[in-house]
Order: sequence, then structure tokens, then C-alpha cells
Amino acid sequence: MAGYEIIQENGYLRIAAASDVSWADMMAAYQEVGALDRDRNQPRLWVLPADMTRDAIEEFTFERLEALASEGVSQHVGGPAAVVAPVDAVFGKARQVTLLRPDQSERFRVFRSEDEAVAWLAAPDEGDA
Repeated sequence: MAGYEIIQENGYLRIAAASDVSWADMMAAYQEVGALDRDRNQPRLWVLPADMTRDAIEEFTFERLEALASEGVSQHVGGPAAVVAPVDAVFGKARQVTLLRPDQSERFRVFRSEDEAVAWLAAPDEGDA
């Protein structure tokens, strides 16, 4: 698999990246997911691989992640979005972005494991209780 794969799974969209995923691949996936979920209310699970290549890791810069968040990722993700980032460098950068966007903490979270991310996506909204 090169780039990414998008599948419908258990009530959410699962976007799984390949080890050689590029930033351009992820932006293409971002656009494709938006087209698949026009109402923008379906939960999304973005899964980055544990074996990301060094080149791929270097493309996921803090500046790019911050720009994506700042330009309105909150307007585009619709339902909650969980990112699985098992690689330390990418997890750290993505986590920093979430700290810069505390207003989005209920809609966007970063996790180390897919199990944790899926559990968070499956949890009912606190506002629904």
C-alpha cells in the first residue's frame, strides 16, 4: 500500500497511512474524507504507522500540523477525530498542536494506540448524558 487507505469501519472512517506516507498523501486523504462525508459529522480515525520512514516523519513538521489546525481543521473534521501516532516525534508534534487548540479538545485528540483512540471515538458525548 502506498500513501493511505480509507475504509468505513464500525461507525467511523478509518484512514490508515502507509509507512512511506507523505504530507501530500495525507492532504489528499483529508480532501477525500471531506468528499466522502459531506455532512462532516462522521467520526474519523487517522492511523499513522509505527514504522514510518524517516523521510515521512520529517514531512510532518510542527509548522504544517499547526497550520492545518489553524486554517480550520475544526471546521472540516465534523465529528470527533482521533489520531493514532505511535512514533514519538509525530506524537509529540501533534500533541503540541492539541495544546495550542484547547477549544478543540472535545473533537480532536492524539493517541499512542489504536485501541485507546477507538474507545474514545465510541464513548458517548458528555453533552448527550
